[in-house]
Amino acid sequence: MNCPACSSKLTPQNAGNLELDVCTESCGGIWFDAGELEKLDHADENAADSLLRPLTNQKVPLDRARGRQCPKCPGTSLARQFYDSQYEIEIDYCLRCGGIWLDLGELETLRQHNKDKSAQQAIIDGFLAAAQRSGAGAGAERLRAVLRLLF
Repeated sequence: MNCPACSSKLTPQNAGNLELDVCTESCGGIWFDAGELEKLDHADENAADSLLRPLTNQKVPLDRARGRQCPKCPGTSLARQFYDSQYEIEIDYCLRCGGIWLDLGELETLRQHNKDKSAQQAIIDGFLAAAQRSGAGAGAERLRAVLRLLF
């Protein structure tokens, strides 16, 4: 398979129980087959550390505005979508096979984003538990909505 970002050959690389396709020769992007990103996030967090900083050629210019082709589905363009509601993380994915392409650094950004979300949820849960203990009842749902807006 070839890299959707720079057309170099993708190299299979193990991350825990998963075999991912990484652009080790050039741009450092990672191809996840359908469902692999979710498995990596949960079961193989530590195994992903080796993928965060692969050996790459940092001099390869990438045109992020250029359309990209799915490395598994010939002739199929990758769609782009924002991963978060703040429009900070944009991922490329294939509508046909469900694969996801992450450019160099995007895996680390996603992992940090998910850690931040977990911390935010813990704060919300703490406030809600305190509200329920104090007998807030129906007000707890309003508090939940306000906290989600704040965080």
